[in-house]
Amino acid sequence: MCWSRAGAGYSGVGRESAHIRGVVTAGGRGLRNCSGAGPSSRPRSGSDQFPGSWRMAWSIIRWQSYLPSVRADEAGTSGLGGCDMGEVEPRSVEGDRGTGTIEQVVLENSALRMTVLPAMGGKIASIQILPESEELLQKPLQPYALRTRYMSFDASDASGWDECLPSVAACEVQTASGVAQIPDHGDFWQILWETGRQSGNALTIFGDGFSLPLRFSKTLRLDGNRIRVSYCLRNLGGESVEYIWLAHPLFAVEPGDRIFLPDSIRDVTVEGSARNRLGERGTVHAWPKATLMNRDLVDLTLVGKVTDGVGDKLFAAAPPEGWCAIERKRLKRRIELRFDPQELPYLGLWICYGGWPDHGANRQQCVALEPCTARGDSLALAAEEGRARRLASRAEDRWSVELLVAGVS
Repeated sequence: MCWSRAGAGYSGVGRESAHIRGVVTAGGRGLRNCSGAGPSSRPRSGSDQFPGSWRMAWSIIRWQSYLPSVRADEAGTSGLGGCDMGEVEPRSVEGDRGTGTIEQVVLENSALRMTVLPAMGGKIASIQILPESEELLQKPLQPYALRTRYMSFDASDASGWDECLPSVAACEVQTASGVAQIPDHGDFWQILWETGRQSGNALTIFGDGFSLPLRFSKTLRLDGNRIRVSYCLRNLGGESVEYIWLAHPLFAVEPGDRIFLPDSIRDVTVEGSARNRLGERGTVHAWPKATLMNRDLVDLTLVGKVTDGVGDKLFAAAPPEGWCAIERKRLKRRIELRFDPQELPYLGLWICYGGWPDHGANRQQCVALEPCTARGDSLALAAEEGRARRLASRAEDRWSVELLVAGVS
């Protein structure tokens, strides 16, 4: 069943409503200061449109109370196509009405369908190209299940688009109130987010962290072949705190796809590399052609196979052009992230072709394009080196990213 949330109640909105221009829902809990204003204009590159006329005349928000099942293929990765997103184990995730299911919010127009799971860390679980229903994000490696504080990321579904805040790596940091334990990949992928405002093409959700007194909100806006994500971070505490943030969109890839960065990116720094393929943390390699530890030359832009066992985490200074991209050869699509390098001065890259998780039956086959606030995954190290951001008591930080899906020949 499909739902349109209005205030405290629900009114049925089925697929027959797709022709309505901007189905608007009212009510919901306001965010006061962190209201998720729209993003500023972004640097542009390449084509902004699919072939033909793709400027949207309508968009809708649907509320659904179920999740279909996910299947893994023989290579141990979840399938790329179709509508399956993942199943919830009934005994482990409690929905808003105690039904054992979890609520999903679908934002859709005639070019893209985006599915959000507020109760699963505000995760963007799926982005599909329409009308083909081709999935752009890594699918769950295992069924969705209850997330608990301080669990490791590899114990989760390890899929979709999460937010890493206030750290990526688990660490301890000294605060005015004492030592804070920051969990793996931060607080916000683990917690239940609440719904703020909804409109015909936008959804605002927010959550409160537990390791540091932070409230984090994001407004997701679907506009034609673009998804704009506007973030607001507020310090609810009485003392200043430090943080780092990193976007964590795991984009599904296939052999022959390519990573594209502007020509201004000349080198990358290793944060971690499976089997020491690219060396220890801090090793610097040329981009795009790098020399492996065995002295072989490798093209880092070319996507490999899940059997390659590659798992490389890299950082670079954010390109002044403000974009990074993946081209999907089979889909004939370019998936591009745009951002302001003044707001987000670094770019992380997670390149994984079967190299992670170490002990799972299923392995990731994905590339994550990760605009971020600092180089490196650890808030503790960033604070020691003066690279963490400091947020004063009751103050706010804002930034935004934009995803563009465009056609390529």
